[in-house]
Amino acid sequence: MYLAVARSVAQLSPRVGFVVGATYPEQMSQLRELFPERLFLVPGVGTQGGALAAAVRAGIDARGKGMIINASRAILLADSGHDGREHYLDAVRGAAQNLRDEINKWR
Repeated sequence: MYLAVARSVAQLSPRVGFVVGATYPEQMSQLRELFPERLFLVPGVGTQGGALAAAVRAGIDARGKGMIINASRAILLADSGHDGREHYLDAVRGAAQNLRDEINKWR
């Protein structure tokens, strides 16, 4: 069903991208094969349990790009147990940088 919907939506415009959950890397791989140049918004990494490595391998395009990976809770709540603005900012910055490094490792 999702492939039929994706094919139909893709006909609307060459600028249409897809939201593909990181918890479904097999389906993401199928979509990437069908739509090699489309942009994927990928939620579900981190708190929701999507495996980053599997998602990147499944969704990356031929240019090593084509994905916007969303991990808001994993970053925003990186330091929910400490007080103080500086601690929080350092934790959030560190979580974002770690995610960036992990993404680049699997690209």
